[in-house]
This record gives sequence, C-alpha cells and structure tokens, in this order.
Amino acid sequence: MNLLSRISKLRNRSVGFEGSKNYWIRRYESGRNSGGGSYGVLAEYKAEVLNEFVRENQVHSVIEFGCGDGNNLSYFDFPSYLGLDISDFVILNNKKRFQKNNKWAFLSIDGSTEFRFKADLTLSLDVIYHLVEDEVYELYMSSLFRSSAKFVVIYSSDVDFIPPAAHVRHRKFSQWIELNRKDFDLFSIGENPHKSELLGADPNKSFADFFIYKNRNL
Repeated sequence: MNLLSRISKLRNRSVGFEGSKNYWIRRYESGRNSGGGSYGVLAEYKAEVLNEFVRENQVHSVIEFGCGDGNNLSYFDFPSYLGLDISDFVILNNKKRFQKNNKWAFLSIDGSTEFRFKADLTLSLDVIYHLVEDEVYELYMSSLFRSSAKFVVIYSSDVDFIPPAAHVRHRKFSQWIELNRKDFDLFSIGENPHKSELLGADPNKSFADFFIYKNRNL
C-alpha cells in the first residue's frame, strides 16, 4: 500500500466515512444532487464539447460510467446512450425523466463486478476523483476501457492529491492508462476555460480537463 492510500484510509476512518458507494447512495436519497459540475456553466461546457465530439467522430453509442442525477444528461445529444450508476434512486429517476427517449437506457450497477457491454464511446465525467478506494478505482478504470470499442472520454483532474473532503481523492489516472491500457493512445486534451487553480473553491469553476483516448487499432 502506497503512502497516499494509507493517508486516505486514515482520514476516512477518522471522519466516519463509510465508503464512496455508501456516500453517493445516501447523498442522492437525502435529496442532494450530483454537485456543481453537473449544473450551470460547467454542465453547458461539458455538453458542448461532448456533443461536438460525438457528431464529428460519428459516435453511434455511448456508455457513461456514473451518470448521476441526470441534470447534465439534459444537455446531451447522443444517438444511443446507456447511463450506469451505483444509486438505484437516481437510476429510477432518470428512467422516468427520460422515458420519452427510447434510445436511452439506465442501469444500476453494484460497482463490485466488471462491466462488459461495448459502445463506441465510454464516458467518465467528474467521477474518478470520487473513487477513494484503490480497489474501486481499479475496477472502475478496467470497466471503463474494456467497454470501449473506439474512444474513452475522461473529464477529471489528473494529479495525485488528497484534499480534506473524505469523499474526494484526486488521482494521476493517466499513469494507470499508460501501464494498463497500451492499446489506447491519448487522442487530445481539452483545457477547461473554467479551470480553477484552487481545487473546488468555486462551484462555477472546475479542476477537471477533458482527456480523450482512442483505440490504436482503429
């Protein structure tokens, strides 16, 4: 176990943190939402980037790992979409909210088994830095890439850092990809115009950028 993992475990134990899965299940059931990144200017920015990418690269199917409360989805224009989340509560709400779109579907997953369906594009938005447990992170990354036929889009920070909040742990995910997914190359990086140097200080700012990976066999 590395030093960051030890620090993370000690911090979470000291604040009574019961794990990333329980945190988000309880958060949604208590009436809270996915956070500032899924609302306002940040939601609009992410949708603008993704909708353009889907059109320009002829993406026909999308799987999102961690779809959240669905607010960000209302800005998306995807031909086929499957949203996954560990919260039964938000999955049920999303099914009701988007029931008129018969090409969109939602599925609850437990986060403990690898997901193996395929899509042209797999998507991770504001999720990786909420995966505080190493085993959860490893499984998530493995599922994210294994389920992609063409592209993986990650919107996240890419730095090793543990802030005070128990449900947040920033990770240098690019290193994991370099070590574990040599069949994917970094296609492009989209620098966020709403970037903040202070991690999480402003709800209308973000520490995340877009990282787009492409299957080198295409």
